[in-house]
Amino acid sequence: MDTKPESLNRRSYIKTSGLAAISAAAQAASAAAAPSLAGAQGLAQTAESKPKREPEVPRPVGPRTTLHVLDYYRPGMTDADVIQAAIDAAIASGGPADVILENKTYHIDRTIKINRTSDLTLDGNGALLLMTRYVMAINVNDCARIRLTNMTYDYDPLPFTQGEVVKVDPRGMTWDLKIDAGFPWDGAFLDMTRKGGAIFLHLMDVRQRMVKQGSHEPKIRTIEIIGDRMLRVADKNRAFVENLAAGDVLVIGPWALFGDPKIIAENPKKFAPYYTIYHWQHSVIHMVNTEACQTDRLTFHAGPAALYEFAGKGGNRHLHNTVRPGLRPEGAGRERQMSMLLDVFESLSMERGPLVEDWVVERSGDDAIVLFGLFSKIVDAPGSRTVLVTPMYRNILAEGDTVEIRNSDDTVQGVARVTRIRTVHRPELAGKNREVHQQCVHPFPWTPETFLELALDKYIPSQPGDRIIALNRRCQGTVIRNNHIRGIRANGMRIQAADVLIENNDIEHTTMSGIKLSLDRENLMMAAPMENIVIRGNRIRGNGLLPVRDPAAVGMHAGIQQLLVGKEGNARRFFSKNTSARNITIENNLIENTAHYGILCANASQVVIRNNVIRDANQMELQANALGFKPDSAILVAASDHVTVENNTITPGKYGRKDVAEFESTAVKITRSLTRERARAKTEAKR
Repeated sequence: MDTKPESLNRRSYIKTSGLAAISAAAQAASAAAAPSLAGAQGLAQTAESKPKREPEVPRPVGPRTTLHVLDYYRPGMTDADVIQAAIDAAIASGGPADVILENKTYHIDRTIKINRTSDLTLDGNGALLLMTRYVMAINVNDCARIRLTNMTYDYDPLPFTQGEVVKVDPRGMTWDLKIDAGFPWDGAFLDMTRKGGAIFLHLMDVRQRMVKQGSHEPKIRTIEIIGDRMLRVADKNRAFVENLAAGDVLVIGPWALFGDPKIIAENPKKFAPYYTIYHWQHSVIHMVNTEACQTDRLTFHAGPAALYEFAGKGGNRHLHNTVRPGLRPEGAGRERQMSMLLDVFESLSMERGPLVEDWVVERSGDDAIVLFGLFSKIVDAPGSRTVLVTPMYRNILAEGDTVEIRNSDDTVQGVARVTRIRTVHRPELAGKNREVHQQCVHPFPWTPETFLELALDKYIPSQPGDRIIALNRRCQGTVIRNNHIRGIRANGMRIQAADVLIENNDIEHTTMSGIKLSLDRENLMMAAPMENIVIRGNRIRGNGLLPVRDPAAVGMHAGIQQLLVGKEGNARRFFSKNTSARNITIENNLIENTAHYGILCANASQVVIRNNVIRDANQMELQANALGFKPDSAILVAASDHVTVENNTITPGKYGRKDVAEFESTAVKITRSLTRERARAKTEAKR
């Protein structure tokens, strides 16, 4: 085997790992990003926000062993066997190692695993990993300093099919779809699609290469095969059917493709337990309990999601990755319309957030970049310092964590430290556990009588239904920079984290908001308190401008949005007493051509909105709105306090009547230094 010396040594790395430096940088960044209260008025100061330092990931030391995958081939081995054998040999070597693939296509039929190791690089050398089954490509567990670089991922068969609408019957609530040549039409794929009802469906704009507004909204009753490559779909969503037309192109498929066949067979109509299998375990790359890892120069052409990281010390770096539809299949007359089916990148409950830089994301079926802090629900409080929680998510609480307990109104009950965690079985409380799980939109597999018992270092008054979250697992110190996101369904970014810098990103043509700071609360049990967030220098264009299928459901979208979302969705009653986010700076952004608000700030405290340019907001008029009023301002401040709005340049949109509107807010300071009137005067003067 070849070896390559390095200038540093491994022992030196352990002593000066730089991980403390990452934490210090995050803390310094938090202080720099957080606007403070000023004077007796309590208004947010406008002192200049300082940039955050990105995490440094030091390289390991000592000689590196280089292993070439070709050397591990033996007769009868599959491509996945050969790659796994090389990785296993690298792990067994006990030292830093590089595993090098050949520059060719590998046909992968099972997940490649990298478990309980460190200081390993998997270099694709330009290879294509073509997944021949609906499984994840690479699973990284309990690892540090793993690097995945220079390779492409795709699926054959594809995990979706696509076709053109040839007939719509609004009275019968049906529409006929002709499946494109070259796309899946096999019996097993269609059987899952027909029986399930649990499908995804995306309406595409072929010419503009983007997902249209209205995707994901059909409510399928049945799917019937009526001819060669012909499906007849019975729909329950009248608004969707009435706005559908012959010639529309749709992407369609079963969510349960990546699930366990036995579970699918046992639940052919509901697929109740599928979502954990699909969403949490099946991205193309999945990382659990990782630290200081890196991905770079990866390309993702198809799959459920590109990359999820969940739990662990974090501080990972994800650089120069690309997500876009792959080449058109053989015999196809139309190019692929979709890349990832769900969220492209997610970082969940990490102790230190990632650096996400220089990504290109096109035509994904859900949010592009997502940060979540997950919480657990208290089911019982059997002791003065003991609580029982439902184990819906694993690995989001650990001994030593600092936790916060909030009641159903989101009021903080107290903060404590977890001194012990153990699994307990309480059959008499199984009904309460089941009730909590059923409240979540997406059910997860669980054993109803199993709970986690947490011992706290002090008493906090609590009751069943309260939420408990680890404050040190909110992806602190995340930097999201220089990414290009275009033509996707949902939000360009969705943030539920702390100490985050979002800067210099291009986001255009998303069906929802460009950047959304939102708490899901009961829906997905994702509700980390958001603090110390800087959003600056981003360019956001063309959000939600395509024809709207359900106006009441989309009235809250904006270029940049901060909003609390309850389990009933967006409604006026959520603009009330809750300020769920604090210390937010929104500055120097360019926001153009949005359907409704340019910036929507709701349920927040200590916010600065300054030096932004907002052009042509309010380009679409809503006929209905869950808020009870129509959005007609470029900026809305609602149910917030201590907000400063200053030095923004605003030009009118088609239905824009105001620069800034307030609703049930206090201590709001608005400086009209350059509003639309002055901007128009300056433009006319130049002419």
